[in-house]
Amino acid sequence: MTVNKERAWESLQKIAFVRVTGTKEEKKAADLLQAAVEAEGIKAWQEPYELETVSVTKGSLTVGGKEYPVMGIGGSGRTPKGGVKGKLIYMEANNDCYLTKVKGCICLVQERFNLKSAEKFKKAGAVGYIAMHGSLYDDEQLVRDPRPRDLRGKCPDFPGVSLHITLAEELIQQHLGEEAVIEVSFRAKKATSQNVVAVIEGTTIPDEEVLFSAHYDSVLYSKGPWDNGSGSILILELLRHYKDNPPMRTLRFVWCGSEEIGLVGSRKYCEAHKEDLGKVIYNLNFDMCGVSIGYNLFTCSANASALHQFEGFAKQKGWPIKCELGTASSDSTSFAEAGVPASYFGQLAPRGGSEFHNYRDTLERMDPDTFFASIQFALDYADTVINAAVNPIPREFDPEVTKKIEASKKMLQEFMGEEDKKPEEKKPAKVGKPAEKKTAK
Repeated sequence: MTVNKERAWESLQKIAFVRVTGTKEEKKAADLLQAAVEAEGIKAWQEPYELETVSVTKGSLTVGGKEYPVMGIGGSGRTPKGGVKGKLIYMEANNDCYLTKVKGCICLVQERFNLKSAEKFKKAGAVGYIAMHGSLYDDEQLVRDPRPRDLRGKCPDFPGVSLHITLAEELIQQHLGEEAVIEVSFRAKKATSQNVVAVIEGTTIPDEEVLFSAHYDSVLYSKGPWDNGSGSILILELLRHYKDNPPMRTLRFVWCGSEEIGLVGSRKYCEAHKEDLGKVIYNLNFDMCGVSIGYNLFTCSANASALHQFEGFAKQKGWPIKCELGTASSDSTSFAEAGVPASYFGQLAPRGGSEFHNYRDTLERMDPDTFFASIQFALDYADTVINAAVNPIPREFDPEVTKKIEASKKMLQEFMGEEDKKPEEKKPAKVGKPAEKKTAK
């Protein structure tokens, strides 16, 4: 058995439903993946972990007597019933130059607030903020159906709502300086997500591992066949191939949950398996493949020699792909931060092409032939490492990559409000025992 286009497309169709982190639908997707692996006669298990999540129960904005459709930003801050009032001002950036102007105001901001900026403007006397989302050219459904947003980390008690950019433009043109009222309420709750794991033992070099990863969660409103049902099914096809074509090196497959809220699943995996990662010579992460109109991208979070090895292989195969050193906004970055050479492979859309993170991520934007071509190329490239006589991936990082990894770590710490914690306060992840198999629905 090798990779199969019809089977891959059928598998993608089965997982094309909304799979938000910590929900029963995400668990259903995990169960489907586990069942698919075990149908091949390979043991698979789930590693659950706990999450702190918020559920927004109220989000409203009224300016000039008109109520605007908004989504309350979870974890930003609760308001009393009836909301908080302030003069509406517009801030082009989260710049300190505004600190003398925000007292008693509700700030319309075009840059995303993190905990640090929220706390800074709260201290300066601002009473709340309005974030923007979307595009000026979105259709009416996206304007009236805002995407949920969370301000993760310790609540700064600085209430915020998210407003579509077209309506933000209306506020700027017609209502600056007027009284705005925002009301936000939410409840914190614990939820469980999980990583799905499977292993195929190597035949001659079992102590060296190649780790395949892909996240299987999606965002609210999105069925997510592109982001990232495609990567999840791609590595499932690779597993099916190597089951019948035993690899020289051990292969580890990790389907990560909760990627969409900050690479949480892959970070939890790395924290829980810190000692085991020493065996992993390479992480190949797949995120968003098979879109009808798009371009291939390979981001190498390793040494320049690994990038050149890939570039040479792609040229031999005649595979057009943009290659770069750096870090990607995907789970490969978690493994690189943990000291594992890693690479990201995916297919992105040009401007005006397919969209993700909203209801437009559908199977209609995907193409079975393009998807299968990505699967076949991924298999051919993976073979150059998995069955190499000597490991071709040095365990070292290009200085440019190291710099970006450190910047990524700092950004995450600031985003989560952890930059001031002492090392001993950053507790390791608590990951549960492998969950018992449940039959996929």
